This record gives sequence, structure tokens and C-alpha cells, in this order.
Amino acid sequence: MAGRLKRNNLYIPRDSFTYRTLVTMGALNGQGSATLDSSLQKIHVYGTLQELYVELARYILFKEGLSTFDRGIENNLDLIAKQSNFISRKEFSEYRFTETSRQILKGINVYHDNDVFIPGVNKDMNYTGGLRVELTTDLIKIRLLANTFLSGKAFRFVSKIPVLNFFSKEIRRLKIDNINYQSVFYGIEAYTPYLRFDSIGTALRMNGNPYDSLTKLNRNNSYLNDRPFAGIAYIGRAKYRINEMGTVRTRGEFSIGILGGKIGESFQSALHRDLTIDSPTPIGWDQQIANGGRLTLNLSQAMEFMLLSKQNDVFKNTENIKDYKGRSGLKDWINVYSSIEGRIGQQITYAGAGVGFSNLTFKERSGTQMVKNRPGRIYNFIFSFEAKYRYIVHNSMLEGFGWFNTREFDNDGNSDESISKWKLGKSIINRNMIFTDIFVGFRSIKTMVFFSATINTREFYGKQIGNNLSGIDSQLFNTQRVYAFGRLGFNFLM
Repeated sequence: MAGRLKRNNLYIPRDSFTYRTLVTMGALNGQGSATLDSSLQKIHVYGTLQELYVELARYILFKEGLSTFDRGIENNLDLIAKQSNFISRKEFSEYRFTETSRQILKGINVYHDNDVFIPGVNKDMNYTGGLRVELTTDLIKIRLLANTFLSGKAFRFVSKIPVLNFFSKEIRRLKIDNINYQSVFYGIEAYTPYLRFDSIGTALRMNGNPYDSLTKLNRNNSYLNDRPFAGIAYIGRAKYRINEMGTVRTRGEFSIGILGGKIGESFQSALHRDLTIDSPTPIGWDQQIANGGRLTLNLSQAMEFMLLSKQNDVFKNTENIKDYKGRSGLKDWINVYSSIEGRIGQQITYAGAGVGFSNLTFKERSGTQMVKNRPGRIYNFIFSFEAKYRYIVHNSMLEGFGWFNTREFDNDGNSDESISKWKLGKSIINRNMIFTDIFVGFRSIKTMVFFSATINTREFYGKQIGNNLSGIDSQLFNTQRVYAFGRLGFNFLM
């Protein structure tokens, strides 16, 4: 609804060509529904329908301020919305036009993470398991960005500021906020050391070697060396956006949770009883990070750019690329993209970038991994590979509770004593990490099943235990160089 609606009591079109199209189709006449419906059936371009809807909605807003207003025009708006949603379902997976989407529950997404899914690398340590349940919806839009840079007086104000004007124009051009969906979610994560103890505190194994008795080690001195126990439970909201060309998409999340509560111990204990039956019982959760519970806030944002695709990419319409010949010879299963991401919060703070390959485009794969059914196919398959670099600013699951640095105090608020008795020093944390993700999935009807494997470099540095098994502090660090976990997930469209 950006810009003025009238001058001298006359309607000012946002887009004159779109306005003339509405006039030609009879959309401004409340009695012209049959003619309009016939014309709409011939439009198969999603962007055109979107422009028609926005222009007609502005026109209705203008007419409602007058004494005479044909309410039948609102029926024409509903016809455009219906055709827009029909075309968007054919073109996009889950993403819908913000102004016309109204589905309360779009889908249910559930996944479980466990390092036991990667048997070659799994050693029941580090990120040992997690669970997330996510409900997708067209509601809970909270369009804060749209109400500032995209419309009204605020847009006219920032148009006078060069830097802000550039970004606001790019947002409007990409229409990155117009096609989206939202979700609410609940999740838990558990992190553990590899060193295991029995009920009386005797070490059971270290660096992959079992020991029947290792009395020179005990739970107290081991806390200074292997990674600490850590667990978090959280709820949150996510928003998934894409531009109408399918060349840029974003994912933003906000979550609030409890770090250091009982959920980590309960979750891992259940896994050891029912899934990894032969592994020793984890003893030591009473010394986890922020034991007793601390409130956490986390905010993350990621943006992806399609670099190479037969359907569409960010370079396809760029005329000044030397020797550019288009994408007509490219296979439709070749899609190369890049990503930038960042997260700030009391669980972890980082920034990163990556590059990936997929056999499907952004339009065909939603942010929650549901793929679009291709015409004439009963089963739909997706494969992707991605490599990412992250710089870790602060990791509370290793270093102790904080945003950018460890900031922990006991309950009276006057002491510098840390509430995390077992945490690692900043000097041994690996700040530069590499992650690789391999993803495969199958969709049939409205059900999606997927599996992914994530392999990453070590989170901290350490040395192996000494030959005398004496267990001095400098020799007890976990030395595994590559970690991995698997993710098994299910998506159900409603």
C-alpha cells in the first residue's frame, strides 16, 4: 500500500500498466466477476497475479473512503487471490503470497539428531542428540520490515538517505518479504564429553580405550579437560522468505530457552535406555553448563543466493557478464548456491558463509525441507551437498554462559564465582570451523522423509592421555579431530 492513494480526490495507481490491466479485465466493476474469472484463468505468471492483487487492494482502500462503493469489487479481489494461490502452489513449495495466504496449519515437521546415525565416526560424544517439532503456518507474520522500508512515510523518508535508500530499493525489487511462511517450534539439544564414569566415579573409557579400573582419574579433575555436559530446551518462531524469481531466499529464527535445566540429562538417559543400549550411563549432568537453569535468547538469520541454475539465478539477466550465453544448455538438476549466516545469543554466537549444490531449485525446496511435487511423478527425490565456514565468537556449551564472553555469577550477584563448575578455557577453543552437510530426501503424496549427515571439524584442541594413565590436566583433552551426527526427519503437509 506504499505511496499516496489520491490527489485532488482522484486515485493514483501504484503501477499504471497494472491498473489499466485491471480496467480492461473489468476488475473495477463489481458486476464483472465472470469476465474477470475467465481472464484470470489465462494468467500463469505468479508475479503478474501478485501485482494485480496489490493494485486492486489499493484501489479498494481508496474507494472505501468515498460515499459510493461497489462492494462487488471485493469479490474480484478474492478471485485474484484464489488464482494467485493456485499458481503459487504449482510454482513454489510451501511459500505463499503474504497478502492472500491464510492457512492456519500448513505442515508438521519433526526431526531427530543422533551421532549413532553415523557409525563410522560416532563415539557418543559432543553433540550427542537433539529433537525438534515444528508447525508451519501462513499466520504469525509480524511484518515489521514491511512496515518500515517497504511502505508509507518511512519509505519516503529513507529514500532521502543514500545508503538506506539503496537497501530499501533492493528489498522492494526482490520482493523478499512478499512470499513466505512462518513456523513455531520446540526443540532440545544435549552435549556430552566422551569420558564416562560408573556410579562410584571410576573412569570407564578415555580416547576410545576401555579401562576396567582407572582410579588415578576421578570426576572432579576430569571436569577441567574433556568438554562439559550441556543441555538446552527452547521454543521459538521462524520465518522463511523467497523472492518471486526464486533466486534469493532467507531464514530467520528467534528462540527463547532454558540452558542447564533437567531436559538434557533426561533426554540422553532415554536415548541410552532405548537406542544406544550398550553405551555406559552418562554420569556428570550435575556439573553441566549453567546447572540449575539460565534463560537464553537466540536470534539467527541466513540468506542464500542461487548462483547457477537453468530455471533462474542471480546472474541470468545480467547483460554485462563477458561471453554470457544464458542457461539453455544447463541440466535442470544442476543448481549451485551460496549462503551467508549469522547467529547471536546466549547459546552460541557466530558468523559464516558457504556454498552448496542441489538437484532442486529454491522454489522446489522449502526452508523446512519439503520438496515440490514435479508434474507426472509419484515420487520426488532431492539431493544436496553444502560446505560452510563459521567463525565462533562464543560457545556457551563449551566456555560457560554468555553472549560474546563468559558472564557467570552465583545467585547472590556479588561474587565472581562461576556457576559452571566444568568449562573449557578460551585458549583451546577452535574459532574457525568447517561444516559439511549431505542431504537426501524422498516425497510421496504429502509426506517427506529425509536424512542428512553433518560432519564438522573439532570444536577444541587437546592431547591424548599419558602412557602412565596419570591423567594430569594437560593430557586429558578429547582428541577426536572430526565429529559427525545424523538427522532423520519427517514432513507432513496438511
